[in-house]
Amino acid sequence: MFHIFYLFFGFIAGYLMISFFPEASPLEIDYFLYDLISQPLNFVLAMVCLFFGFVFNSKILNLFVEQLPFLRKNNRINWLDLIIGSMVFVSFYLLFSLGAWQTILLIVFSVLYSGMTINMQRETTYDTGGSE
Repeated sequence: MFHIFYLFFGFIAGYLMISFFPEASPLEIDYFLYDLISQPLNFVLAMVCLFFGFVFNSKILNLFVEQLPFLRKNNRINWLDLIIGSMVFVSFYLLFSLGAWQTILLIVFSVLYSGMTINMQRETTYDTGGSE
């Protein structure tokens, strides 16, 4: 149930991040830096929205990736979780139409954070270095 809220708030945070960043392209570094320095509140708000956006979107990406192995094994699968997880790609597409480089930044952070926090229930054993 919370996954719908994660999807919604991830999209809203991405939209706000795009709206708070300056209009100048990052390739025009002098105008971009001038806008960041002259409007520090917008920069701070954009960074906060980027943080919340990639955390929420990475939760949805984790949900999607954790459901994929069940498709192949013909196990019972939670279709609602799979559909909500795939909706994050629609969210990224809509955000990309609003601001391309900001969305690429959001996708990169979301995928990296999702990769670090994914739980595929692997059984691992750790060597504690104890005496034998």
